[in-house]
Amino acid sequence: MLGFCVLSLLATTVVASVSDCSNGASLFHLTSLSFSPDPTVPGQNSTLLLSMKVPEEITNGTATYSTTYNFIPLKPTTDDLCDTVVCPIIPGSLDTRSSYPIDKTLSGSMTLKIEWKDLTGRQLLCVSVKTKLGDAAKQVALRGSTDLVLKKRKHRRKFPMCPSQLYNASLLNSTQ
Repeated sequence: MLGFCVLSLLATTVVASVSDCSNGASLFHLTSLSFSPDPTVPGQNSTLLLSMKVPEEITNGTATYSTTYNFIPLKPTTDDLCDTVVCPIIPGSLDTRSSYPIDKTLSGSMTLKIEWKDLTGRQLLCVSVKTKLGDAAKQVALRGSTDLVLKKRKHRRKFPMCPSQLYNASLLNSTQ
């Protein structure tokens, strides 16, 4: 089991991947997505920048944040959309800037999924960020010692406790 986890961890890339996870079903049209620094730096904030086109006014809704840390899903959080962005969201361009503190003790991989819905449950936005935690040098060092780690560990190792919340879910926004 541990060998599978180590191999899975090492098979993923070091750089962050930001994508629209709506499969075209979101009302908002994403025009720009970025995540930095890439890769993440332990003890520093990472920033997600999104730009989107809003076709109609949205008065309120929900913002749900789901995190998977080292392939373990953590409990999602759901906030009032208007606690995340200024409401009403008016038609036009919407730029958001999200800051996520990265605990310096974390390492491995993280996937963050952000989903906004309006009051009727219609999907407004879905963004997925996949990234490595820890510095790239540690990731490369781990790759070189994979065989040694797999051969020496014949017993089940306890995984470190995962924090219940890896990020600050509040988004700062500006409308244009």
